[in-house]
Amino acid sequence: MQSVKQKIIKVAEKLFFEHGIANVRLQQIADKAGISVGHLAYYYKNKEAIVYAAYEQVFEYMSGILNTQMELSHLTDFDILFRAVYHLGIAFPFCFNNKWEVSRYHPDIEKKWENFSEKKLILTQQIIAFHKEKGNFKPEPYKKAYKLLAQQLQLVFHFWMPYQMLRAKPVRYALLQNHLWGLIYPHLSNKGIKEYNRLISEKKYTISKIVLK
Repeated sequence: MQSVKQKIIKVAEKLFFEHGIANVRLQQIADKAGISVGHLAYYYKNKEAIVYAAYEQVFEYMSGILNTQMELSHLTDFDILFRAVYHLGIAFPFCFNNKWEVSRYHPDIEKKWENFSEKKLILTQQIIAFHKEKGNFKPEPYKKAYKLLAQQLQLVFHFWMPYQMLRAKPVRYALLQNHLWGLIYPHLSNKGIKEYNRLISEKKYTISKIVLK
């Protein structure tokens, strides 16, 4: 059974996504949670405390993603990372569409978020480097082209889902996957295209389940 503290956080997360953190009042959270403001204050003394509690759950989830051991072997390495970030967005959509407000008013939260983003970017670069070495990627067409590719994938990670959600458009993994592979595919070598067709396009490979702490 969900505890009162958990219910408060879940209600707050939904309101943060729908209205933005700055526009949500404690009274709204209390009303949606079905409790009085006084009862809410027993658990969280102010909205700031609720914001931090909500983001602590996000950072715990992020830690699970980064601590997952990637066994670099096939192009499905990309899908393992893609799915992990997709499920982060599904679990905590508010953390994506409140990015700008957090960067202005919650610098310590922003710092943790940027740390996660940087580590995820490095992980993406490592996957690209491995598959370049393996021969699945073409030689870089120009200096640092694959660093730019990793950054482009990062942007899709962070902005596609809130864009779809806020426009009431479908948010399915297959759609996100198409966008991400659309960036990668032009860089694949003939060997990489064969592996893509065998493991990803024909969907004969079952993506390993991410184990999140």
